[in-house]
Amino acid sequence: MNRRCLSLLLGLFLAASTLTPRGGAQQGIQFEMPQDGPKKQVAKNVPTVPAALEVFNGQSAKISSLADGDTVKLKVTLQSPTDLACVAYFKFADDDRKESRIGSCIIAAGAQSCETKLAPALGWYWGKDGKGLTEREVRAR
Repeated sequence: MNRRCLSLLLGLFLAASTLTPRGGAQQGIQFEMPQDGPKKQVAKNVPTVPAALEVFNGQSAKISSLADGDTVKLKVTLQSPTDLACVAYFKFADDDRKESRIGSCIIAAGAQSCETKLAPALGWYWGKDGKGLTEREVRAR
């Protein structure tokens, strides 16, 4: 039995000594990031373009007033076709919070307008301070 233990210990010792790296041996694979990586492009400011904003009801008829909860869609029309596709975001003029967007749509390259999907105007009556408003100004950006 002692011989078996001695032989087992000797085998473990030999296995451990062959797996242990020696001086000058490779310590594993090392990765280095390339120094000439891709360069990020700086965003360009786009000039403001005159546009018209319209509100439509569920039957695609232009409306000038609505009740809180009516279904509406918003449409923005640029003065001229855009060279690049762009996203139009709609929000209330009196609410400057980023998360307060009330809709968005994509104006395709070469197009002049886009409109949102039909959605309920729930909560449009209420201002950000919780008070009811008789008028709201919607802006497109």
